[in-house]
Amino acid sequence: MINSAPQLSPAPVTMSLRTAGNPTQSYMAFYMYGVMLMAAQVGMIMGFALSIHGDFRAGFFRRQTLMPLVAKALLYLALSLMSVALVVFFLASFGKLTFRSGLGNMILICAAFLFAVEGLAGLAGIYFKTKLALVPSTTS
Repeated sequence: MINSAPQLSPAPVTMSLRTAGNPTQSYMAFYMYGVMLMAAQVGMIMGFALSIHGDFRAGFFRRQTLMPLVAKALLYLALSLMSVALVVFFLASFGKLTFRSGLGNMILICAAFLFAVEGLAGLAGIYFKTKLALVPSTTS
């Protein structure tokens, strides 16, 4: 028996889709950069917020100076930037995506974005009383 089911793409958005008002550039550049930053944001929020939450609830910051907090924030920022730089490298090398500005500008914009996300994650880690309330708020 021949399967007569229509062949549909499993992806809701194909990479050849054009954006409205911009018929010359495909959707792929916007989509891939957005996915890259979203993955970095969620990973950073989850890790940093849970780390700050545990330290804050244990009273660690009352007993110590702020140096451990600064070191932790810089570590998470550096790891996130390495992750973003690796993805940018793969997108430029294998995905053949072009950049409208220099690579340094891209990294600076990503660093500013990740720094803002880290601040929000720290505030969420302090605000929520339980990890059960914290985790859903950081993934949405």
